Amino acid sequence: GAVRTLGKQADLVDLAVVEAPAVPADLALGHQRLERRAHLDGLFKVVETDDGIEMGDEDAKFHRLTLSRRIVEANPKIVQLLGFRSFEELANRNLEEDGFEPSYPREAFKAEMERTGEVRGLESAWRRRDGQVLRIREHARAVRDDSGRIVCYDGVIEDVSAEHRAEEARRLLSTAIEQSHDAVVITGRDGTILYVNPAFERITGYAREEAVGQNPRILKSGVQDEAFYKTMWDTILSGRVWTGRMTNRRKDGTHFVEQVVLSPVRDEEGAIVTFVAAKRDITQEVELEPRLEHAAVVG
Repeated sequence: GAVRTLGKQADLVDLAVVEAPAVPADLALGHQRLERRAHLDGLFKVVETDDGIEMGDEDAKFHRLTLSRRIVEANPKIVQLLGFRSFEELANRNLEEDGFEPSYPREAFKAEMERTGEVRGLESAWRRRDGQVLRIREHARAVRDDSGRIVCYDGVIEDVSAEHRAEEARRLLSTAIEQSHDAVVITGRDGTILYVNPAFERITGYAREEAVGQNPRILKSGVQDEAFYKTMWDTILSGRVWTGRMTNRRKDGTHFVEQVVLSPVRDEEGAIVTFVAAKRDITQEVELEPRLEHAAVVG
């Protein structure tokens, strides 16, 4: 049937049904559902079909909370998300007492509701029935009585736990790279330097601001010939990892030796977009090699 998206300014008053005697129960329920979806419109897409009013996002998890944060209405998606077997079981739980982690911003939620009548994108930690902690993004609106007093909240929640785990992994990786004793360099496919870590600055003498935007040729010592670099580039452009030893030149002109692992990085479609080089300064080890070999022969 025809599909219509309710306008952003949809209002409960505009969609209210004039009271009439003997309204059939199923029709009254339909009117309540219409009002609820209209109330949530603007937070999420609301769509009207021949079969009724539905959330535009089939994964939407919507609910109604009392002021004491007890769930009095919820769709099956939120029941499933929070790990309950039925709505009745969920309804016996008070989120304020055992559904939120201690860090839940209760006062911020209440203050924003009083000030604007809605909360958008509030992130906090909720607990499932089994005790597992979820990261939740919450969108809610206040429901008021005729006097303007808030009586409950209608809202939609999103489970953003995966996003938070990914962000935490990125943060840990970034910290590890920044604090690594070995130099890390990220370049574009054309070789332009996009990132260097502090170890690179310490080993080469080039500050990050000096290196970013340059080509790694700034480190070229002249020790390796063109065939060496061609083999390296052919390897990584084919999607393989290149490992080897090379002599480079610091900013002050002195030479140093690095053990390098150069890896291609692909995007979601599999195309190579950047290269990451992990580089360990082995200058002292190389200088010691002749002595160790001599000692082994003499010994």
